[in-house]
Amino acid sequence: MATGSNAYPHVQRHLHGQLHCHHHQHADSDLNCHQHLYSYVYAHPNPYSYFYTNIYRNVHGHLYSHRHSHSYPNQYAHPTFEYSSPNGCTQPHALTPFRNRRDTIARMLRILHGWRFTLPEILLGFSLLLGACAAPLRLTEQPTPNSTPTQDTAAAETRTSPTKTESQGSTVLSVWLPPSFDPNSGSLAAGMLQARLDEFVEQHPQVRVEVRVKAEEGTGGLLDSLLTAQTAAPLALPDLVLLPHNQLAAAAANQVVVPIAELTEVLDSDDWYPFAQEMARVDGTSFGIPFAADALVLAYRPTAVVQVPSTWADTLDSGQELGFAAADPQALFTLAQLQALEPKAAQDGGLSYSEETLTTVFEFFSAAQEKGVLPFWLNQYQTNEQSWQAFSEGRIPMVAAWTSRTFDSRNVDVSAAPLPTQDGKPFALVKGWLWAVATQDQTRLTLIAELAEFLTTPEFISQWTAAGSLLPPRHSSLGAWSPGDMQILASQIMELSVALPDKATLDLWGPPLAEAVVAMLKQELTPDLATQQVLAAVKQ
Repeated sequence: MATGSNAYPHVQRHLHGQLHCHHHQHADSDLNCHQHLYSYVYAHPNPYSYFYTNIYRNVHGHLYSHRHSHSYPNQYAHPTFEYSSPNGCTQPHALTPFRNRRDTIARMLRILHGWRFTLPEILLGFSLLLGACAAPLRLTEQPTPNSTPTQDTAAAETRTSPTKTESQGSTVLSVWLPPSFDPNSGSLAAGMLQARLDEFVEQHPQVRVEVRVKAEEGTGGLLDSLLTAQTAAPLALPDLVLLPHNQLAAAAANQVVVPIAELTEVLDSDDWYPFAQEMARVDGTSFGIPFAADALVLAYRPTAVVQVPSTWADTLDSGQELGFAAADPQALFTLAQLQALEPKAAQDGGLSYSEETLTTVFEFFSAAQEKGVLPFWLNQYQTNEQSWQAFSEGRIPMVAAWTSRTFDSRNVDVSAAPLPTQDGKPFALVKGWLWAVATQDQTRLTLIAELAEFLTTPEFISQWTAAGSLLPPRHSSLGAWSPGDMQILASQIMELSVALPDKATLDLWGPPLAEAVVAMLKQELTPDLATQQVLAAVKQ
């Protein structure tokens, strides 16, 4: 399948701005209920093609905007779509319920161009859920057309309320998520997570699910809210929380999450990558089930970088600038180079780099600065977003970036490769997110563990990570991705990846490493002095 910006332009022209959704009004006034229209796609394992992402974006985006725009007198109303044919005629076609969602999108494509693609090759589904045409949505209460959701900005959270029509005997499961995983954000991955939660509820009619979206870190964030609730209002703790893996150690130390190994044997499988098992453990005990990951890699433009460097020597010989956030207080790029040299430096959640390793990395930085590969002005970048902006504007041909950036289908002119290392062996520093159980209600643990397992099956992780531009923590999930550049890159780095250290360790090592790198790029420190400065700082 073509993946460039010119793939299937005729499909784009027909669908863009020309999809209209209507409802045929029927006379049954007794069914005067508010009609909600949902659209989600069961992700094709390779969502990076222009064809796939743009069909979804145009179709789903238009439908989503109509989600709460009108009320209709009949919940059984069938939608139609109109498209302008090449001769200028507008032709309506009813999208009546077919045997399954795959048939619906197949009909749309056949009407447009008489296509006969094998849909597992292109799309696994496109869903139009219409009130009574689908199973009841128990996850959230839908607002009326004139209502607006409330938001507690101080706590940096949003909440979806349980359906009012649920019986009082229902079991309510509370789930906390970071903003990038919000199931109501309107993205492809969001729709899939919402659908997965809905499916669990459909299988457990006595269950309702409440979702709260909290900031990933900081005051009012996930970890801060867990610790606050534990002290002030234990009953407000969630049943299940999706935590950044480097916050898991603090959560476990404060006993706001429970050991997951006591509830499920899912982590006993050898299907998990080593880094995934590593990030799930705190002092040898597993406290979470990995869900998704993001790796630090090299992003570049093929038009500007003819020979992609894989070693430090290649990088120096290229003479091309390599961007990274030199003043990043977590020093992620520097940590990646240190970990590649000494992958076993992480011990019991901490770090212990040898003097030799630190000096070797700093000598490379110094040589790269002299050759202009790591220019002094990189000191102005404190975040990956800032260095990525410089790359996006064409000021640097290569940059250290997360795979979530490089996998984004909008970056059609960007390719990715493992970061160059001293010996050229593929390696990546990885951050991830895990489902952790935080409830203190012992009677609910089995049900919560079942939900966590349901959200981490190999099939769902494969589909969701592909749609969300993230990496799957399971071998079989990556194996289900369609062959392509992203699948090849992920296969190269996953086995040798190392999980990002926990937050306390980053706070200890990050600032002195960043200060040393900034000083070397300014030619204020030699590699030996930089090493001594860092070791002195972390021993204080």
